[in-house]
Amino acid sequence: MLTPQEADALMVIMRTLKSQGKSIIFITHKLKEVLEIADVITVMRLGQVVGTTTPAETNEAALATMMVGRDVNLVVEKPPANPGEVVLDVTNLFVQDDRGLTAVKESPSRCVLARSSRSPGSKETGRPNSSRRSPGCDARLRVRCY
Repeated sequence: MLTPQEADALMVIMRTLKSQGKSIIFITHKLKEVLEIADVITVMRLGQVVGTTTPAETNEAALATMMVGRDVNLVVEKPPANPGEVVLDVTNLFVQDDRGLTAVKESPSRCVLARSSRSPGSKETGRPNSSRRSPGCDARLRVRCY
């Protein structure tokens, strides 16, 4: 998965190649990016071509339907966040990765770790609040950065 900055850089590279008359085979599920860059879109499902179209002739919903073989709801409805007590408040965070390169530098400038009012696997979300947990970690903690 690319970060938004990496995706933007990839789009710049693809636009450059496209302007040079190069052909690009772009395999992705990112519908907005496909519609932005493609001249022709071919959708495959289970190893078979199910349709070919152009960005001018289609939209995200139609592409999603071609991809999965049924109508897809592209809007996710989420209940509003309801953070609990603050258990950690960090400002001016600076982090280096294992190579000694800056991974985080005061961006975001403040992060707050708060307890969630939802319990793991609640009916609101239908899944556990965290799929990766360190031993002793409370899975009901949420991070909000701004």
